[in-house]
Amino acid sequence: MLQTIREVKDHQPVSKWGTKADSGCSGSPQARVRRIAVVDDHALVRDGVGKLIDRHPGWTLCGEGRTGKDAIAIHERERPDVIILDFAMPDGNGLEATRAIVAKDPEARIIMITGYDPESVAREATRAGVKGLILKTDAGQVLEQAIETVLAGGSYFSSSPGGLAAGFAEIGLERKGANSLSSREKEIIGLIGDGLTSKEIGGMLGISARTVETHRANIMRKLNMRSVV
Repeated sequence: MLQTIREVKDHQPVSKWGTKADSGCSGSPQARVRRIAVVDDHALVRDGVGKLIDRHPGWTLCGEGRTGKDAIAIHERERPDVIILDFAMPDGNGLEATRAIVAKDPEARIIMITGYDPESVAREATRAGVKGLILKTDAGQVLEQAIETVLAGGSYFSSSPGGLAAGFAEIGLERKGANSLSSREKEIIGLIGDGLTSKEIGGMLGISARTVETHRANIMRKLNMRSVV
């Protein structure tokens, strides 16, 4: 995500990017442009995310910030469809901002980006209320897929085994659709949450790794979750 972008010299709290049908978060409903904000203390990341959003015909960047306080203020003022939020910021971490936002707006859609091991972040992030988690080292198309998935009402976790495992363990059995899971699928969710690979799970359950992968795909479909494969 970082290789094809350049750093901007000056930061402004509101987007400097051009818009499609409107200039900002309060766009015309008829245009159906989805409004996205980005909060990260690195201008390089903000610039890259802004460019990705700007080239998408159905999205507009409606706000920028660099701190958790900025994130809370932007959400309160603009009510964006999605907030891209850094995990580590100058005034604390993105989890604190997420909790404050979700406390006021349980329907808020937040995608967290991190440079840390996702296994150490995902469990707390899902508890805080984030809808997606990706790494800063992921390609730009991963962020694009994450935004599309979250806008559609799903959840998106980076394909890191730890990040995916923690996401499953924390929200898997609490999501709408969990009642449709078979006992085998629920058993596999628990093993995924323990960080086991498909091969290890297959060995424990006496089934092939391919069968485990099929179960994983069915679980994600039923729970409306998506991951990079």
